[in-house]
Amino acid sequence: MIQLYTTSLIIICLAVVTPALADISTDESFESTSNVVNATSPANIPKVPKKKKLAQKLQKLVEGFYQGDNLEAFWTSEPDMYSTLLSKHLIELFENNRKQHDDLFLGFDPFVNGQDALIKDLVVYPVQVNGLNATVRASFKNFDHEITLIYSFVWEGSVWKLDEMVSISGGYRWLLSDVLINP
Repeated sequence: MIQLYTTSLIIICLAVVTPALADISTDESFESTSNVVNATSPANIPKVPKKKKLAQKLQKLVEGFYQGDNLEAFWTSEPDMYSTLLSKHLIELFENNRKQHDDLFLGFDPFVNGQDALIKDLVVYPVQVNGLNATVRASFKNFDHEITLIYSFVWEGSVWKLDEMVSISGGYRWLLSDVLINP
C-alpha cells in the first residue's frame, strides 16, 4: 500500500462546504430548548438547530462532499482553511499527527475510504439529531468496493462541525480519531 505523506489535512471543496456550513448556522435555524425565560439573562437559554432544517442542510452538506470535482481530496497546511469544517477536537488530532510525523500521515482519503475515487450509487440516509450532536450515514461504491461511512457532527461555535468519521463496511474498518492517533 502506498503511503501518502502530505503537508496537512483533507479539505472538501470550500466553494461547496463553506456556504453550506454558513447556511446551517443562520439564526432562522434555531429554537429555544426551554419554555422558561429568565428576563435578566436571556443569553443563558441555549439554542439548538431545528431538527428538520438541520437534517436537510446536513444531508446536503454530506451529499456535496461527493458532487462533481469534490471527489478529489484537497490538502492544505493552513488550519484556517479547514477550521470551517472540522471540530476543535478533530483539528487537534490532525495537528498532533502532523507534529509526530513531521507531516500528516494518513494512508488514504477518509471521505472515499481509499486512495483513489470512482464514486457510484451514493445514498445519504436521513440525519439523526440528538441535541447538539448529529450523525449522517452515507453509502456508495468506490470502484467495486461497497463503502459505508458515518459522519458525526457537533454543534460548536454556533455552527455544525465534523467531529468524527467511521467506516463500518469492507475489510478496512476505522475510526478517524484512532487512525490519527495510531497511524
